[in-house]
Formats: sequence, structure tokens, C-alpha cells
Amino acid sequence: FRTLLAAAPEAIIAVDVTGRIKHYNQAAERLFGHAASDMLGDTLDRLMPAGMRGAHAMHLAQFVQNGEQHARRMRGGRLVTGLHRDGRALQLDVGISRSIIDGAELFTAMIRDVTERVA
Repeated sequence: FRTLLAAAPEAIIAVDVTGRIKHYNQAAERLFGHAASDMLGDTLDRLMPAGMRGAHAMHLAQFVQNGEQHARRMRGGRLVTGLHRDGRALQLDVGISRSIIDGAELFTAMIRDVTERVA
């Protein structure tokens, strides 16, 4: 799993039920400009515009409460806005799945940058 995660061409970020980052691969480092060592244990707040942070926390809480067991596209397949370390806005296509690894519930996001395609 760790080898697959590290080598994946798309950004992969996994958070626990509290929203703390547990996995952050090399593609996520390239996409967002933050090193994994700086992100592990932190929340996703640094990766999204300030105006979206509260809504994201609410969506995560609903996802946890609803107990959805399948993968799905976030927000019905619509694009979400991310934030690069340098302040650039990123247009992202995000799929999210729920899993249990070593007894811990994780929400794993597969993130594709579609900024150029949208432009």
C-alpha cells in the first residue's frame, strides 16, 4: 500500500475521522507545494481557500456520520478549488473513498489537477 501510494501519479491524501492527514504522497507534494513532513498530522486547511474550510469540516463530519462505504466523487463530480503553497488557486477533480487500515477509519482522496483543462 505504501509503495503504491508513494508512486501514484495522482495526488493521494488520506485523513482520519478528525480530519488529520495520515498519508500524503509525492504527487500531493508536487501539486500543493508542501512537503509530506509538514502536512502529516495537520488538517487540510492549508490546501484550500479560507472560505471553504468550514464547509469542508462540515462535509467530512457528514461523511463520517452517514457511514458511506463506497467511493464517490466529491460534490457530485463538480470541481473543487485547492490552494498551492504559493497562493495559486487550483481547480481539482476529487474522488473520495472510505476504508479501514490497521483498525483506523480513513478517508482517502484521489486528486487530479484540471486547472489547465478548465482554463
